[in-house]
Amino acid sequence: MVGEWSSGILEAIPRSGASARGRVFGVVSESPALTVPFTLSNDVSENFEHWREEWMRPVLGADVEAPDPARYRSWLRVLRLPKVSVIESRCTPSVLRRTRRLVRDGDEGLVVVLPWRGTLEYRVGDKQGRLEAGQAMMLPLDEPNSLVAREGVHGVSLRFDRESGRDGVFAAEHDLRRPAPVAAVASRLLRGYLSSMLAIDEGLTPALSQVADRHLQELLANAFNPWGELARAAPYGGIRAARLQAIVQEIAAGLADPELSAASVGRRLGVSERYVQQLMEGAGVSFSTFVRHRRLDRARELLRDPTHAHLRIVEIAGLAGLGDVSHFNREFRRRFGEAPRDARRRGL
Repeated sequence: MVGEWSSGILEAIPRSGASARGRVFGVVSESPALTVPFTLSNDVSENFEHWREEWMRPVLGADVEAPDPARYRSWLRVLRLPKVSVIESRCTPSVLRRTRRLVRDGDEGLVVVLPWRGTLEYRVGDKQGRLEAGQAMMLPLDEPNSLVAREGVHGVSLRFDRESGRDGVFAAEHDLRRPAPVAAVASRLLRGYLSSMLAIDEGLTPALSQVADRHLQELLANAFNPWGELARAAPYGGIRAARLQAIVQEIAAGLADPELSAASVGRRLGVSERYVQQLMEGAGVSFSTFVRHRRLDRARELLRDPTHAHLRIVEIAGLAGLGDVSHFNREFRRRFGEAPRDARRRGL
């Protein structure tokens, strides 16, 4: 779900009064020097009023209403970085409100809302409308506002201090006071980077938190202010890091495709073949070597998997995108020091 404008999210730490019904996972790190993403969730058995009173109002700074409280579900994954807090969320039909009473908490921050799936109906002052998947909108925390999810919604919210939000990330604050489309390539890079950050369980050191924060600001500028200095200069390497990650994901998704190439990956990501090769080389490995190693790794996994024991080795090679069985045997032995049939025999 989207729309956690969370006046108190920067102070969202477990409290002694939080019961098991409002579960929090991984909020406290063994080392206070680590930034650790944490999860808030309630499932179908949760007490809805407890969720509102214990977490939504005091911790996230928003109220929630649901047409069927007994069936309401909400899942939040939160990461606080130095200048931005990231909240990935899913929810069943509900209304999220930043009420006049909650606005009195004095939070003057900004929240950018990006639905990934589903539609939200918004109201800010006398403005109202629909926020669709693939669009973005900025909500001020010092004004009453509301978001209505009539169906299930999945997306992300990014909370900034007002000054941080003006550091070249957005062309002008009013540009996002109404829903605006986000370019597909920029949206994919941003979503991929956010997902990787939120999936981290072991925590980020202060130095890595600073790097992630700067990367994220650069990616947001690329999405919302692409002609601004921050996006054009890309001084922090955030766009390169996200594109490299996207390349790796495209390779993983296309390993079985014999036509997989730097050119085909570049076309899907909107960059040139040479740029794909340069990014991989900058990471210390050529595109062709990386693909070959991933295919061989995949083949070894399949050879050791009992559910694929009925397949011939030539078929395993094909599933991994390695059609020439003689070449496959040579490369497999070179990488792992044994023949494919021996790897299968030892693994099963």
